[in-house]
Amino acid sequence: MGFFTKPDAAPTSQNAPLTRERVEAFLTSREWRYFVDSDGDLGGNWDGKVFFFFLMGEKQEILQVRGRWNRTLPASAEAQVALVANEFNRDKIWPKVYARVEDDQLAVYTEVATDLEFGVADDQLGQLIECGLFTGLQFFDALDARFPDTAAQTVAEGGADVDAR
Repeated sequence: MGFFTKPDAAPTSQNAPLTRERVEAFLTSREWRYFVDSDGDLGGNWDGKVFFFFLMGEKQEILQVRGRWNRTLPASAEAQVALVANEFNRDKIWPKVYARVEDDQLAVYTEVATDLEFGVADDQLGQLIECGLFTGLQFFDALDARFPDTAAQTVAEGGADVDAR
């Protein structure tokens, strides 16, 4: 009988503090291009949408993956965007979605934030980064489907103040 037989220990990942270098190492391991902007923020483009990877909190222990839709809408569309977000979040846990008026246009953002005060294993860090990216892209796809108007403004990609890696 094997009731009291201790199974072989499965390999485990050790938690280590969250660092920007670890986020960069994950992006590099996936062969994803990223940049550092003029403010020193780490970001990249996925399907034409810009995402940033912020370390926040008193000890830089909170990972936030923030995406911005590559289009803007008239500020008057805010209620319509809120309806899309509400419909999306009925079935999905992530991402947090919000819109804000910038230069008389409505910009839409997604965020996934996780407190990693006690550290994070490499595989978990990768999963959290991918969650922020891919759930954000799913929401942006929902916006593209709801607002297919080709006359909508597209946010310019890249810029002279970007250090591509």
